[in-house]
Amino acid sequence: MHMAAALLLTMSVTFYLPDAGGINGGPFQADGTHAVIGYAACGTRFPFGTVFKLTVDMSPYGLPQAFECHDRGSLVGNMSLDLVMRTGNLKQDWVYARAWGKRPVPVFVYANLGEYITAEQAVYDTNIAVAQTVTHRGHLTRPTPIAVPAPGPVPTAGPTAAPGPIPALGPAPD
Repeated sequence: MHMAAALLLTMSVTFYLPDAGGINGGPFQADGTHAVIGYAACGTRFPFGTVFKLTVDMSPYGLPQAFECHDRGSLVGNMSLDLVMRTGNLKQDWVYARAWGKRPVPVFVYANLGEYITAEQAVYDTNIAVAQTVTHRGHLTRPTPIAVPAPGPVPTAGPTAAPGPIPALGPAPD
């Protein structure tokens, strides 16, 4: 099985807002693609199509973990990533961008989308293999069920006594 190699770098990560004129006032990136969530601007060290997987949870910002480079920027250095922030709500995008600011983030770098997918599949396959540990006889081991004690007798008096009979309901209203 082919394993995709990833480079782990700490990069300076920011957001940019295409809807606020973040790409020279237009919606297209340097390689001609339309700016969408999941795309980023990266330094010239990385060719277009390079994939960056951030090691921090991006879901509070409505963003994926991985971003593909399709743009450059005059302020985007080789150790910087500028992530497209475009939720459809410009005011909310500004809130997210300001809250995030500029952060150093450990990032896995993959040569292209194919290598990223291969690596993610390998992680998934490993997790499945661990969950299905095989014994020496070739049988799958199963987690031992938790023993739940059988219920004891229901008290008939005192503070923990079962409630009395449930009153009968009358006919349903028309």
